[in-house]
Amino acid sequence: MKVQDVRKECSAIVGLSLEFSNSEVGCIDRLLWEVDSAVEKAINQQITMMKGFEQGIKLLDFEDDVPAAIDLRSLKKIQWLLYQMTRTNRCDLFNEANREYEAEITSINNSVSSAPIK
Repeated sequence: MKVQDVRKECSAIVGLSLEFSNSEVGCIDRLLWEVDSAVEKAINQQITMMKGFEQGIKLLDFEDDVPAAIDLRSLKKIQWLLYQMTRTNRCDLFNEANREYEAEITSINNSVSSAPIK
């Protein structure tokens, strides 16, 4: 993996150039499968748990945390990769990921809301 800061005339960092080999892309792809599986499992567990409440349904808010279990080895790989790629603390990199998270919360709430009450 090659990481390089992209600089303009004033020496400000304006981007990040990443270069991965084919085998590195394959490793990242396999890691993505593990993450996708953990996300899908967390969503299904949350829906099952919320449907099982007998006192009524409390839908999730976008600020609520939905726990997801992923093995430590995968988390360490993700941590390492992100550490290698980042050099700044503030950015809009994960705005799309946050929007996808909100869509998942909406999906969970819709699934729970449409379930018959026991």
